[in-house]
Amino acid sequence: MKLAHAMGFVMSKVLLTIVYVVVLLPLSILAKAFGSKNGVRLKPGFGSYFIDRNFTYTKESMENVW
Repeated sequence: MKLAHAMGFVMSKVLLTIVYVVVLLPLSILAKAFGSKNGVRLKPGFGSYFIDRNFTYTKESMENVW
């Protein structure tokens, strides 16, 4: 059983690395290459990362928040 736990520990790291290299890394490179929108707004020039919503909360808006 100790061997099985050790193999499971190693294989989980190997599988996660393969998923990262095969799926996530190419997607991020493509998104960067095609100039995806800057969703996080990290470029300098923005005064703040917060967006004013100007919304008046009512009783109905709090009943079903999900």
